[in-house]
Amino acid sequence: IYDGQDVAVKLLDWGEEGQRSQAEVSSVRTAFSQEVSVWHRLDHPNVTKFIGAAMGTQDLNIQTENGFIGIPRNLCCVVVEYLPGGTLKS
Repeated sequence: IYDGQDVAVKLLDWGEEGQRSQAEVSSVRTAFSQEVSVWHRLDHPNVTKFIGAAMGTQDLNIQTENGFIGIPRNLCCVVVEYLPGGTLKS
């Protein structure tokens, strides 16, 4: 829930320090930034509305039905409008 509305949160893990090379972490962060940049500009009825994003935020908590969960610093997240109805995975 963000600002009184249900949202969906997409998490991207770039790994623990030392787990990936600096080049790999940089590549993941660049891809994340590009995705956020494109999603932020999209305005189409078939694309979920972009609400916000965070990268490397230390004190980010996400409210769930069971309370709050903390997000580790090594995660990026994108927050978009929640659309009920399941997943697009087949």
